[in-house]
Amino acid sequence: MERAHYNTSLNNNRNASIGMVSCLTRLTPAEWACDAKALESGYSIVRKMLTELVIVGRSVGYDESILPSSVVDNIIDSERARISSSKVSAEFINSALLDVRSMKPFELEVILGEAVRIGTANGCTIPVSPEA
Repeated sequence: MERAHYNTSLNNNRNASIGMVSCLTRLTPAEWACDAKALESGYSIVRKMLTELVIVGRSVGYDESILPSSVVDNIIDSERARISSSKVSAEFINSALLDVRSMKPFELEVILGEAVRIGTANGCTIPVSPEA
């Protein structure tokens, strides 16, 4: 896979999982890190969502060379490293969470809608990802 395409895919999957779990919990990943139970619960949901996104990708022909299964661990590992480093500000809040905290509509449909529709149409079991 082309590196630029892989990075875009990685960012989209990060946003579709970590960003949406942040909205559900109303916490940033840095805030999850302050509570071991919240951290593990958040990443458990993220892992399930990312796995579902890979399954949906497989249903439309994205094989291991295009969408490697390792993307799940890569995203979680990079996010854990990011929030534990000094590179990320504790004040950073993703845009969807900013919208939720401001009581504005957020981009659930834009981020997950098409993946849920495609997965449903292709018979994928995607119980963790919300219906968008």
